[in-house]
Amino acid sequence: MSKRTTQPMMDEVFGVPMRVGTIGPLEQATTAAVAAPVEEARRYVHEQEVAHQGGKRAWLWVAVTSWVTVCVVRMSRGGQVARELLGETFSGILVTDRYSASNWYPVRWRQVCWAHL
Repeated sequence: MSKRTTQPMMDEVFGVPMRVGTIGPLEQATTAAVAAPVEEARRYVHEQEVAHQGGKRAWLWVAVTSWVTVCVVRMSRGGQVARELLGETFSGILVTDRYSASNWYPVRWRQVCWAHL
């Protein structure tokens, strides 16, 4: 543990050296790395005869693991979507942002996302 905080640092928990000022350059490097495929996707959309933008509010739900990320777009922000995304038999640790849609999952198996503290 760091002497200046009770929260462990990223390098102590994950073995990833991170300090103040690390995130900005990493974000810039990631942006640069995906710039070409993102631009290619934009050009593709620009050239299509039909593009659906949607006139109703929807939410992007994301489940991220070490190896796989799954996204679904749903018209609801309710807990039934979280259960659909994770499956009724999910039994791991669920990292959430404290939104009530996760209240169906036992609190003892939930971790609050550090970005939402």
